[in-house]
Amino acid sequence: YYAKIKTSTGLELRQELPSVLKQGYLVSFRAIKARNIISISTNQATLAQNPNAVLTIVCKSKGISYLETPQMLTETTVSFELPKDKTPKGISQITLFDNTNKPQSERLVYIEKEHDLEVQLLTDSDTYVPNEKAIVYVSSKSKTGLAKSASFSLSVTDTNGVDNANFDSNICSYFLMESDIRGKVYHPAYYFDTTNLKRLEHLDNLLLTQGWR
Repeated sequence: YYAKIKTSTGLELRQELPSVLKQGYLVSFRAIKARNIISISTNQATLAQNPNAVLTIVCKSKGISYLETPQMLTETTVSFELPKDKTPKGISQITLFDNTNKPQSERLVYIEKEHDLEVQLLTDSDTYVPNEKAIVYVSSKSKTGLAKSASFSLSVTDTNGVDNANFDSNICSYFLMESDIRGKVYHPAYYFDTTNLKRLEHLDNLLLTQGWR
């Protein structure tokens, strides 16, 4: 296998890819009808050599493990649902270990949850002069109107000359994505623009590039 890369200047590059292993295990992730499905796959050669192998899936978020589950492979593929009540929002690192605790495959995924929090900001004035003290009142409620506690981050930006369409880094992109992956992400806020109907698909492609090994 090899990859062909064409730059914006028209230059074409060819990058050889590592040889495919004859045996091993692979972890994959799919979101199907609001269900998050993790699958472990192998081939017949591996299955014949290691029948009824017990592998372990470990899921982490922000470096903290929130799920560890053993899975026995009696066929070339086994799948199970990632429980939503245990899964935090943001980037999850899914790692597959064999019975010697050696990592076999790893995948980064983004988990998005339905928002059940309505936040309102009020200030003590509509306008301020330079260096004037500003008081901001924050209230948060559930969709049913019940008060809910939460942790908040606040950024203050001078909107003069700021173009919101440049998709620079913001609070959402930093805390939910950029801080969890290596390398530079171009236009990170693009993946959190709710008007973009393909943002989650494109974010998954980004994570496949940045976080599969």
